[in-house]
Amino acid sequence: MKKVILLLSLAVITSALFTGCSKDDDTEAPVITLNGDNPYVISSIGGTYTEPGFTCTDNEDGTITSKVSVDDSELNEDSTGTYEIHYEVTDAAGNAADVHREVIVKNAADALAGTYGVLIQQPGFADYNYSEGLGMSATVNNKVIFGKFGDYSGAENKVYANVTQVSGTFISITIPTQTVNCGTPAANRTFSGSGNISISGSTTTFVINVTESITGSSPVTSTYTYTK
Repeated sequence: MKKVILLLSLAVITSALFTGCSKDDDTEAPVITLNGDNPYVISSIGGTYTEPGFTCTDNEDGTITSKVSVDDSELNEDSTGTYEIHYEVTDAAGNAADVHREVIVKNAADALAGTYGVLIQQPGFADYNYSEGLGMSATVNNKVIFGKFGDYSGAENKVYANVTQVSGTFISITIPTQTVNCGTPAANRTFSGSGNISISGSTTTFVINVTESITGSSPVTSTYTYTK
C-alpha cells in the first residue's frame, strides 16, 4: 500500500510541475517598440514614407519582431491629413499587442497659412484694406488658396496661387490666369499675377502685381500687399 501511495504522490508532483510550465499561464502581451518619430511628418504632398522600423519582445517567446504585421493601407502620401499605421502581433499563448504610428502629410507651404491684412493699391483709386485667410491645397504641393480674393463676393476659396521654394525658402508667388464669376454685380473676372515673398522674423509679406480684366473692359493692374 505504501508503494502505491508513493507512486501516486510522484505522479501528482510531476503533473503539477508540467502544469506550472504550461503556456496557458502566459497572460502577458508582447511589447512592440517603434523606432524613429511618432508622429512621423511628411513635409510635402507626394513625399515618401520610409518605415523607421520596430522591435518586438515577449516574456516567453523572446524576440518575435518577424511576427509583427504592419498595416499601412490608410496612408495616402498624396493628400494632406493625419493617418495611422498599425503594428500587430500575437505570441504563442495567444496574447495580442497593437500599437500605431501617426503619419502627418503636409503641404510644403503650410507655414504661409493664416490670416493676412491686405492692402490693394490701384492708380487713381483710394487704397483698399481688408483681411483675408490663406489656406492650403490638400492635394497639390505649394498651392495656396485665397479665402476671398480682392474681397469680392463669390470669390471665396476660388482663386489660387503657386508658391516657389528654393531649399525650403519661400521665394515667389504666381497667380495663374483664371476666371471667376464674382463681385457685385457678378461678372466673369480674369485674374493673373506674380510677386515676391519675404519673411522677417514672425512677419510674412507678399507683394503681388495683379492684373484683372472683365470681358469688354481694359485690364487693370493693382498691387496687392499681404502681411501676416
